[in-house]
Amino acid sequence: MNLSVSAAVGFIALLGQVSLMGVLVLSAIEALREEGHDTRSAVLNGAVNRMRQVLMASVLALLGLLPMAVSTGVGSETQRPFALVIVGGMLTTLLVSLFVLPVLYSLVAREKIRKSAEVPA
Repeated sequence: MNLSVSAAVGFIALLGQVSLMGVLVLSAIEALREEGHDTRSAVLNGAVNRMRQVLMASVLALLGLLPMAVSTGVGSETQRPFALVIVGGMLTTLLVSLFVLPVLYSLVAREKIRKSAEVPA
């Protein structure tokens, strides 16, 4: 499918959803870290605690836009690119926000902790 204005608008809408999912997961992890949990348990529990919210937001977008994504009738030439971008993006966002983002957070946090331990006070 070619990139169109409709697909570009879909990418903009998808960017908002991706940002929301990332903020949900990272805020849960940060809250657990501030409570005194170590990095590994904060990452694991934060991702598990926000799994329902991320799943519900993703499923809502997927089910809401699925009829537009499979339509072939009148007007589908503008609806379909928009819906396909968001449906495909929400599938990957679900995986990225629940699995990849927490792992990246733990790697960055480990490096930050290591660098702060090296700097003499």
